[in-house]
Amino acid sequence: MSETEEDRYDTLFSRFIRDLHDVAFLKPRSKYLYPVMKGVPFQDFHVSLQMIVQANKKQVNDNRKEMEALRRAFVMEEAAEIAHQEILEGKKFRKKPGPKPKTKTK
Repeated sequence: MSETEEDRYDTLFSRFIRDLHDVAFLKPRSKYLYPVMKGVPFQDFHVSLQMIVQANKKQVNDNRKEMEALRRAFVMEEAAEIAHQEILEGKKFRKKPGPKPKTKTK
């Protein structure tokens, strides 16, 4: 889309929002606003907006999942690097103390 087309759409959108705002405050609404809302173009536009919002929410959720997976991979890589460095430095890994073995009493 060219910059000229984008400018034209931005102007059209601004005008649309301004007109919608003006109509929203006309009284009685049953005479001015509701008949427009009952029309197919308004309903189609409303459904289109809902679809865009849902698609955006899904994209944001997918992005969050991807970022979380990348963060986890980075943490695992860092942990592996630290462990490798400790091995090279001759440090021993400490085992977690477990329960003491039971001794049989006779």
